[in-house]
Amino acid sequence: MSQKQIPGPKLNLIFSTWRKLVKQPLNFLLEIHKDYPGIAHIKAFNRKLVLLTDPTLIRFVLQTNQKQYTKGSQYKFLQLILGNGLVTSEGDLWKRQRKLIQPAFHKQYINTLFDDMLVCTNMMMKDWDEYAKTGKELYLSDEMMKVTLRIISKTMLSTDVNSEAETIRTSLIFIGTQIAQKAMK
Repeated sequence: MSQKQIPGPKLNLIFSTWRKLVKQPLNFLLEIHKDYPGIAHIKAFNRKLVLLTDPTLIRFVLQTNQKQYTKGSQYKFLQLILGNGLVTSEGDLWKRQRKLIQPAFHKQYINTLFDDMLVCTNMMMKDWDEYAKTGKELYLSDEMMKVTLRIISKTMLSTDVNSEAETIRTSLIFIGTQIAQKAMK
């Protein structure tokens, strides 16, 4: 039986492209998805990455066949930063943690957060109106990160981190760069 080759760009990611992936991941991934919808194979330095955008394939990997997939070595570095939590754990520990956090994602609980989410979204729209008046360029990935931070801080921490959003964003980019550098070793 022959194995099918996953389609994807033929180039090995060079530094400037890798930088774009770290600084503007959404734009980078959207470009790949546009050329290779559903599934794409990306070579990044000595790593092989697979981008899944087809819901059926995503369900197959994350639900139907999840036991066949493990987290990569970069999670070991991430574990130093985040600890042995839901993002970095696997197996039985991951199952226990997932079961504990699952009620926080129940539809009825999420519905109670809707008003706060709407306030944060309206704040983003107000910011966009200001950008439109100045004609300044804005990056969707940065804006999505800001609104995500606003929503998480408001709904999960009952606080507003809007004034610290740029510092948090810069820190996350730094952490992402560190993880990428460790993954290349």
